[in-house]
Amino acid sequence: MGIIMRNYILLGVIILLLFFASPATAVIELKYEGWEMTVESKVALQYTDNLNFAREEEKRVEKLMTTFSATMDLEYRGRRRGFGLSGVVNRWLDSDNFDVIRKAEDAKVRFRHEFSEYDIVRLSDSFHHSSFPVDFEEEFGRYTAEEDTYTNRFSIIYSRELSEHLNINANYRNTLYWASGGRSKDSMANGVGLDLNYIYSAATSFYMSYGYTARKYEDDGTATTNSISAGLRRYITKRLYFTGRVGYSFISSADGDNSTTVVYSLLVTDEIDERTVGRLSFSRNVRTTWEADVFRNWEVNLNIDRDLMKDLKGSLSGFYGEGEYLLTDIKDNFLGASARLNYIFGKHLRGNLGYRYSHLDSSGEDRGYTTNSVTAGITLIF
Repeated sequence: MGIIMRNYILLGVIILLLFFASPATAVIELKYEGWEMTVESKVALQYTDNLNFAREEEKRVEKLMTTFSATMDLEYRGRRRGFGLSGVVNRWLDSDNFDVIRKAEDAKVRFRHEFSEYDIVRLSDSFHHSSFPVDFEEEFGRYTAEEDTYTNRFSIIYSRELSEHLNINANYRNTLYWASGGRSKDSMANGVGLDLNYIYSAATSFYMSYGYTARKYEDDGTATTNSISAGLRRYITKRLYFTGRVGYSFISSADGDNSTTVVYSLLVTDEIDERTVGRLSFSRNVRTTWEADVFRNWEVNLNIDRDLMKDLKGSLSGFYGEGEYLLTDIKDNFLGASARLNYIFGKHLRGNLGYRYSHLDSSGEDRGYTTNSVTAGITLIF
């Protein structure tokens, strides 16, 4: 049987299943004396017109892929302590021969202990690996789109209630970065931070924060970041609130260059009505990169979730960002958009259909691309 015929048959099976199901997901839920576990699996068919993120149209690779994912979440909630363990494994297979084309994994361990009603300690360790950017935030500011990158983040946070309205958080962070291929350099970052939060009223709260991070690149020096900021959260109504922040970041790069950047962010969340929730954020940031560069950027992110009908849910998201690599003087403009429909056919069957678009315009040599992808999947819930 020819390759094209097999692809049409596989696509036809997915479309037929959408009349009876949702993104192929099997979910198992178990609960016992504070413990709760969920296991979920998904399968879908995905088409992309630019698998290799090529700049020139004649070099693009079109591909029909079969995607699989497995998710596990284990959580314990006790009176004074809690524990969580979660993991996700994703695979994208060539629908012609089922060879692995792309892959991504995430894992996280969380622990919380209340020493008293005033003192809480939280520990967490998270791991992320991907062979390509899996969301707009990761895609923007990633110098090489096709590259295996690994990140492991460990943090300890101590929280203390100083009074009814005042609390303080102290934290330590350790992050390991490593990659295979490309321009990325292995590195390790250690950081400390302090947050002071003041609850003025039920509708208004203020905070101030300071953070220091030292990121050491393998055989290529150390970059340091000092940041200070102040912000506030304000509820306008029971459904509408915003969170704002403004401050400075002082970065000394691995090669000794210094830069100061005004950083700020604004997040507005509104339950527009009983069926619609919208989120709009705007931010300006600066950070060190995998390549020992400094990336200064601003970005806008919009998300809308709406219950279209009783069993039909839809979501739209848009992303736009502009950034500059300060050491190499490369400028990037990035635009992303996505839409998704989810239909609940029954207690155990669901279906989804999604579209994703991203476009990177860059002044760097051989950088920049446009990608379109369509996904259809089924979900089986036990």
